[in-house]
Amino acid sequence: MIAMVTAQHLNNDGHPVYGTYIMGRYWHFVILTGSSYAVHSGLNATNQEITLILSVLTNTKEIIEQWSATVTSLPSTC
Repeated sequence: MIAMVTAQHLNNDGHPVYGTYIMGRYWHFVILTGSSYAVHSGLNATNQEITLILSVLTNTKEIIEQWSATVTSLPSTC
């Protein structure tokens, strides 16, 4: 969560911050929007839920690519 809050602060663009953490066989997905966050209860990577994990990762990638396509230029950090 600390890394997500840091990313939100550094990005300062109003977009949600997406995260994932894994505990054993369970994948948990997190979204931080403003001061609110939600954590998925977890998907089991050892059964049929593996396809859901792939779907979530694919959808998140598409969201990020769509957002990236709208950015005309990023400020230089140098």
